[in-house]
Amino acid sequence: MDRLCLVGTSHQLIDPTLLATAPSEAEFAAVLDRLQNDDGSIVGSVTLKTCNRVEVYVHLRHPGRAESVARKLAALFGTLPTESRFGADVVRHLIRVAGSLESMVLGENQILAQVKNAWQAGRERETLTTLLGDLFRHAVRAAKEIRTKTRLGTQPVSVASLGARCLRDACGTHRPLVALVGAGTMVRKAAVALDGHADLIFVNRTFEKAVELASRFDGIAIPIDDFQAAPPAVDAVLAGVSTDQPLVDESWVERIQAARADDAPALVLVDLGVPPNIARGLLERDDVKLIDMDALHAKCVANTDERHAAARRAEPIADRYAQTFEGHVRSLDLGLAGVHRAHLELAENEIHNLLEGQFRHLSDSDRRELESKLLGLARAHAHLHLKDLKSKAVAFDGHSNRNTWK
Repeated sequence: MDRLCLVGTSHQLIDPTLLATAPSEAEFAAVLDRLQNDDGSIVGSVTLKTCNRVEVYVHLRHPGRAESVARKLAALFGTLPTESRFGADVVRHLIRVAGSLESMVLGENQILAQVKNAWQAGRERETLTTLLGDLFRHAVRAAKEIRTKTRLGTQPVSVASLGARCLRDACGTHRPLVALVGAGTMVRKAAVALDGHADLIFVNRTFEKAVELASRFDGIAIPIDDFQAAPPAVDAVLAGVSTDQPLVDESWVERIQAARADDAPALVLVDLGVPPNIARGLLERDDVKLIDMDALHAKCVANTDERHAAARRAEPIADRYAQTFEGHVRSLDLGLAGVHRAHLELAENEIHNLLEGQFRHLSDSDRRELESKLLGLARAHAHLHLKDLKSKAVAFDGHSNRNTWK
């Protein structure tokens, strides 16, 4: 445990836009290669780089070199503020990162995949040691349990993704045809949330931008003037443009409804614009379901509160996994793997002596069956014995001085 070190920075220390100035993976690789092959300070490493954090996880050759290695890695960041963690603190931090408890948006869904990718990249670069592999595997398992048991991250908190979710819910179970008006950040985020769940039409004044989005999301591009003049029979319209006056008004809706079947369900309108993109008077129509920014913001607040509650439920899970990993490393330090092997070897020898002695009169098939059952019992007993020793190791660590783990 005392051979783990972490150096990095994140949105908690700096403005996320400054992370673009952090060292590249190639720059990290060059320094880490020197530390591993020339300097001999480290055994292996994994680099985790996302839009919210840049961190290097290191397996030290000698615990006494931890501060020196941390200073060399921190120097790579230049003037950017960094933090260094050691030992058990590294374990707890990675579990929380993978579980999205340290994300800028609690429960965001991308971080777990990014942790897995960093783990795989370390394996491909052959810088992943057994200790680091065990650490990342453990963190991924913890993150999965956090997501499953607390449902952290199941409720969107961005207005764009929430608008897309509300649109899908309002359209029911069928796959809707959706017109997305605009090409800015809000519409792009909504398109990501709708991708695979709806057929998309991109409508914009700058047709090239609509074409670019249609190509990216396998949709259709239509110039805004053409859409206004003769809209297709869409099930929903999501608008997010900068405009002083409402863009989608009574005349737009009339032309859309004229293209739709008489028995079509209510037209779903989602307004992501500030000022509003969709005329408020449309709220009075029975054939329209309007979801505006007021409703979306209220829902965002409720979802944010739920995520914080889920994060509180996740804390004991993260702590349990951290403690379990500490016990795992403690068992290796105590040589418990050797105890396990010795236990099985002793059992195998005793079983062999029994079969060759007291039970020699049995047929070959009966002896093979008896041997199989006795070996199964021996393995189960050895497993329980090792599990008991590991739990004692964890308990011992819990009552000992934590500084010995750092």
